[in-house]
Amino acid sequence: MHTPPEEATPPQYHFTKAVDPAVHRPDFNNHFSSQNRSFSKILKVSIHRPCLPTPSTSSPEQTEASSPPQISPPSANQPQESASRFTVIATVRDSTTDVSPLNALPKASNSNLIITPLTISTTSTSEVSAAHQALIQSLHSHNISKLDVVIANAGLGSSFKSTLETPLESIVTDFYANTVGPIALYQNLHPLLKAAPEAKFVVIGSILGSIGGMLPGAPSLSYGVSKAGVHYAAKKMHDEEEKIVVLPVHPGYRWRNGGLTVNRWVQTANGQNFANSIGVPAPPMTAEQSAGAILAQVDRATKTTISGTFVGYDGEVVPW
Repeated sequence: MHTPPEEATPPQYHFTKAVDPAVHRPDFNNHFSSQNRSFSKILKVSIHRPCLPTPSTSSPEQTEASSPPQISPPSANQPQESASRFTVIATVRDSTTDVSPLNALPKASNSNLIITPLTISTTSTSEVSAAHQALIQSLHSHNISKLDVVIANAGLGSSFKSTLETPLESIVTDFYANTVGPIALYQNLHPLLKAAPEAKFVVIGSILGSIGGMLPGAPSLSYGVSKAGVHYAAKKMHDEEEKIVVLPVHPGYRWRNGGLTVNRWVQTANGQNFANSIGVPAPPMTAEQSAGAILAQVDRATKTTISGTFVGYDGEVVPW
């Protein structure tokens, strides 16, 4: 592992008593792709996402980024590939969600974007099953017979408080959203993943669910428990799958300096709730920086390299 260049000293975060943030229910849930190809290229071809970092071909021990990638907006004259047709599928929590920003994105002539609802109940497993069956029916109606990449991206942090202060209902709510949800997604989409020659199931985890890398004093009981649960599930899926790649990814990265590790996390509504709970103005990483680098990890993941490993957005191994 090479030594990354020295970074500027980041702000020191002092954990304080948690506030009671509003529940974050992101509009856009999970993302699937149907076509056997590098996922970053699928996104670039299908909806002209910004250019992504070139996936590394080195081993996990040799790959370590020291700073967020610089992502440029797509050029109006960007070449469009003309090979097979590619499909990107995005789910939304509510059928009334305004999806015009997604539909307005420029698309290559050989690409397709499907947007379909997937509401995850936080109180009923039967409702969870029914929602996923409806998703399967929607995919079949669009003639989707296989999925090459599934990214379980939806997440919820209903309370960022200490163990003593966390309401039990928050623990149940977060567990349904962050643990039961991705497991149900995997179970229901498994036949479509098995139909793809090199399928990948990606779980967006969190260092707040790490036991070995626990941040002392972080008010994250309910969220952390739920993320620790889905980390275990992802590792179990990897162990049980002969061919399907299963990759849990922490969407941020950690700054290292003389043994001191500081978490950097993403500018989302959920990330802002956590920032509020520890007295920090805002998360230090943009969603664009995080997403671009995560896709690079997805591209390089194989069954014999980082599948079944908990990695950060920069490829660094994160403690379980």
